[in-house]
Amino acid sequence: MKKIILITLTAAAVSLGFNSCDLDRFPYSEIELSQGMQTVSDVRKLTDGSYSILRAGTYGRHMMTQDIQSDIFHATLSYGNRYGLPYSWDNFNSTDYDLEAQWEFAYLLITNVNNIIANHETVTLENESEENLMAQYLGEAYMMRAIAYSRLIERFAKDYEPASAASDPGVPVLLEFDIDNKPPRSSVQEVYDQIFADIAAAKAQFAKVDWDKATATALAGGSNMRFTPDAATAFEARMYLYTHQWDKAITAAESVISSSKYPLTTTEEDFVALWVDDQGTEIIMHLYGDEVKEGMNTNGNYTSYSNSEKTYMPDYLPEQWVVDLYGDGDHRKAAYLLNADVQIEAAVYTDLYVFNKYPRTTRFSASGDTRHYPMLFRSAELYLIVAEAAVHNSNAAGLKRLNELRVARGLEEISALSLDAVKEERTKELMGEGVRLSDLKRWNMPLSRGAAQKDDAVIPGNKDKQVAAGADKFVWAIPSIDIQLNPNLKNAQNPGW
Repeated sequence: MKKIILITLTAAAVSLGFNSCDLDRFPYSEIELSQGMQTVSDVRKLTDGSYSILRAGTYGRHMMTQDIQSDIFHATLSYGNRYGLPYSWDNFNSTDYDLEAQWEFAYLLITNVNNIIANHETVTLENESEENLMAQYLGEAYMMRAIAYSRLIERFAKDYEPASAASDPGVPVLLEFDIDNKPPRSSVQEVYDQIFADIAAAKAQFAKVDWDKATATALAGGSNMRFTPDAATAFEARMYLYTHQWDKAITAAESVISSSKYPLTTTEEDFVALWVDDQGTEIIMHLYGDEVKEGMNTNGNYTSYSNSEKTYMPDYLPEQWVVDLYGDGDHRKAAYLLNADVQIEAAVYTDLYVFNKYPRTTRFSASGDTRHYPMLFRSAELYLIVAEAAVHNSNAAGLKRLNELRVARGLEEISALSLDAVKEERTKELMGEGVRLSDLKRWNMPLSRGAAQKDDAVIPGNKDKQVAAGADKFVWAIPSIDIQLNPNLKNAQNPGW
């Protein structure tokens, strides 16, 4: 480890009789890496700091950019070119901050948790309670690293295909902090292997935790705001689905579903509360926030409520086909779509639906804002994972779980399982959660923007955008600054950028 050396003593100092000095000292204003973790409390602070990074990188532009680039929203006349480059496709480029932010967030989180993983052994554990806490913190660090790499591989690499994953370029894998390390891109297979290795490492640490005695299972606000074995398994099920491991995806998802700890909400009132109040039985894990910590105006561009005008002035509106997905009996319609007075430029509309999955609340601000606890895992996704995986391996559980989800949402059962049925239900359920672009890529589907709710409310440019399945920009560019600074990425840019 390099240490900071103090400035050489001046001749004047020597003349005053200083014939020796400790030159091997650290600056008073900073903490050297090897001294950063000496107690369990230090590890807690670093872990909570990593949660803060994860929270900041979950909602907002980190979620919205993918959905706005996809086929579920139209830009309104008053959108002000916010997210305009990804929405346009053609002008989206490798210097766009909406793209850079995802890359930057992920590697910042990776750097933080790599420090915890690499240096946790420097901490002397005084008792069983501290051993318990250390196992939990270390498990959390592995989980955060796995999630960071999953975000990267979903956006900056091709979809996983078993036949080509070992040769398809993924993203650079960094497992320790080294400012001079500039690695090349690992393969898609290698990145997913690392994700699964980190999940396994997290589970191994969580197995050491006595959860009845774990004093760090929650920040203020709830017990599901930190990683747990169930959250790890839910994430593992998602990764199994993305890597075409159908049997394992079903087994992992079923293990959480069958625990009966996260039952689906069955009333419209409870489903609306899930998003308004961030409370509900379906939540496996969401992330803490309050009025003091960094603001999380969650995806506010979808509503853009004006306190002065007392009306909604959204940058983006759901396309008509999205509105049509939700029948009057579907509980999700009340939670996701709001028919309200909408002002776009000088015109006021009384018959438009705004996307209101992340509504204004007064929990964090007396005047109201769109801050929420960012949702990471909920049980509804696990029902969809079982259903989609079952399409590929003919497991009878698929239709059962899909129908259970439909009935919980106020719909009737269907008689047969199909990929189209799963796609429709997944689109309805996970609308606006940042997965639509990745789903189109996974399903090898084209992008086809449809009719607007009102043609005169949206910009004509790119309103009817059509993009072929597998087009280059379904995969994002490596940020140009990283191409410039890392010689091992010089000729490794994704096609079409």
